[in-house]
Amino acid sequence: MKILDTVVFSIVGIYLVSAIIVGLPLLPDDWFHIEVAMNYYQRGNLEPYNYLDYAPYGRPITYDPGVHILLIGLRKVTGNFLSAALILKALIWPFLIVSFWYSVKKFSHSPYIAFLSTVLVAGLFSVAFLSISIWPYTISLAISFLLFVAYSEKRVILSSLLLASMLWLHGPPPSIIMALFLFSIFSWRKGFHRRFLLVLFGALMLYLPRIAVMYTFYKEGMYKFAHVGIGMDMPILLWCFGLYGILIHSKRNLSSLYIFIKKEIEKFGVVEFIKKNTVMFFKTIIVPHDDEDAFVIERDSIFVFLFLSFFIWLCGYGHRFWAYSSFPLAYFSAKVLSNIKKKFCVIALVFLFSYTFVPEFVPPGELSKDALVLYNPMQPPHPLN
Repeated sequence: MKILDTVVFSIVGIYLVSAIIVGLPLLPDDWFHIEVAMNYYQRGNLEPYNYLDYAPYGRPITYDPGVHILLIGLRKVTGNFLSAALILKALIWPFLIVSFWYSVKKFSHSPYIAFLSTVLVAGLFSVAFLSISIWPYTISLAISFLLFVAYSEKRVILSSLLLASMLWLHGPPPSIIMALFLFSIFSWRKGFHRRFLLVLFGALMLYLPRIAVMYTFYKEGMYKFAHVGIGMDMPILLWCFGLYGILIHSKRNLSSLYIFIKKEIEKFGVVEFIKKNTVMFFKTIIVPHDDEDAFVIERDSIFVFLFLSFFIWLCGYGHRFWAYSSFPLAYFSAKVLSNIKKKFCVIALVFLFSYTFVPEFVPPGELSKDALVLYNPMQPPHPLN
């Protein structure tokens, strides 16, 4: 199976070398991040006001500074912000793909499933385009796959650090936090509800300085919800296999949960069952307890919860939902395809599907008036050094 891992890293390597040699285009959002990084660099601190274009009072910078700190760090290596931005942009998609591959390998314990999952998303234009368009959220999403692994392995401190880094990059990630919450609720008898609170508390404490800034800006009316059209981009085969895999997985886990609850009710009665579990739920938040005999959902159920949580994006950023929901769908598609015995045919089909003809349903989408504020013409920063 090392051959499959080599193929994955070859795909990533080819992309990375090509992106560095050719150079990816810098979009309006990219120039904004470069300018903010320059502002922080020239002032020598992270004061959230832009004085370069709005002297002497400055304009509030509502964006979290994580990606700008990365640009400043790369600038110290490259010598200028333009090179730093191009290198960072080239690294984002490989980081996302490798992070996803690593998490799938840890959850499935199968290099074959990890390979199929990775190839299925690596060939999607929507994922690649958003990866080079939305730096902070894409890096945050890549970190989330590492967070899922650490959290499922009960590594509280590491999980808090990873979640805090996501907060500093792109603010609170509602879909990721919701996925962790749902996984924790279904796994509370194993103490995950307590771990969820500890991880969230630890991350928020590390994010506290930024929360104070956000609160000040919110009181001044600086935040505005931008709605972007639904922008559907649906790879049909990926959705068919993925939804089928999710249904099989959910049915298996819900059936096990039903059997467990039924046995508990037969043993204690309905009233005593509810009373016992309610008391235990709140008690174990304070006093750690791991019930060895409790029902346990499969660790990779977190991908089901991630898929469901991504529906939050349909409220405002539909194009992100259609792109990033491909990751959990690819995982469950790979699990379905891995059951087919003729592996060579499956691999050929996956490559054919991913890198040649990809049947998609793409109705026309449009940006709402509120979203146009994101795409106002923007001057590049003055000197790129």
